[in-house]
Amino acid sequence: MTAIRAVARELGAVVLLKGPTTVCAALDGHTVVQNEGGPELATAGSGDTLAGLVGSGRRRSPPPSGQCWSMPDTQPA
Repeated sequence: MTAIRAVARELGAVVLLKGPTTVCAALDGHTVVQNEGGPELATAGSGDTLAGLVGSGRRRSPPPSGQCWSMPDTQPA
């Protein structure tokens, strides 16, 4: 978690890492880990879809102060 927080600070941006879990680090160091998902997400194009959803969501209603969105089933890290 230290590395993703450092990257967010260095870039001055919210950082989203997609893997077996999704990790989102905000500018203030707040980090959210999303463990939900399944093997369906490990297919070609799912990262492109995620990028589109994040980009369009940011365009419609950006989180305050560069924060990660928190969903009910996410865990602060």
